[in-house]
Amino acid sequence: MWFRQLIDNQTQALTYVLGDPASKEVVVLDPQPRDWPLLQALTDDFGGKLKAILLTHNHQPDRLQRLLALKHPLFYAGRWHCLPGTGAAWPTSHLPLGNTTLRMLPTPGHTLECTSFLWEDRLFCGDLLDTSLCTEQPQPQDTARLWESQQQQVLTLPADTLLYPAHIIHGRMVLNLHDYPRLSAGGERLRSRDVFMSALENH
Repeated sequence: MWFRQLIDNQTQALTYVLGDPASKEVVVLDPQPRDWPLLQALTDDFGGKLKAILLTHNHQPDRLQRLLALKHPLFYAGRWHCLPGTGAAWPTSHLPLGNTTLRMLPTPGHTLECTSFLWEDRLFCGDLLDTSLCTEQPQPQDTARLWESQQQQVLTLPADTLLYPAHIIHGRMVLNLHDYPRLSAGGERLRSRDVFMSALENH
């Protein structure tokens, strides 16, 4: 599988590009609209065709409108937007990509619409791991649901799962389940729902 990771130097935001060498299908996760020429160039260099844009979450209505204007299928807030043609929409639980599949996992908390995407041993999880890194919304919209999302969707994954966040975490662009409790802000709070709730709500 072909994989690229881009960094926005202004915001430390991360964008991901996945491609299947056999089918030449490509998906882009959490793109910045201003980076679209570069993303298109990467896709062209791979010899691929963009299948879909996937958003873990969104804070900017204008960003969403600019992505929709690209006229590519876009998955956001648990549903597909701008699907061309009149055929049935793809499932909202998974997206075939060549011989593999991306699973769409609802992970509300940072925002109520947050979605994570599990591809083989990699979880693209937005700001689920540390909402404080998001300058547009450093506090979770629903702390209780954030706890549930972390406990049920992240910490239950195999120990060798790689975690790809929406922003760089302590200089890291990828973590695993061994790193996360140690590197997360106040990792001890992960052991108790009450401590977790108190730490975030009183931050």
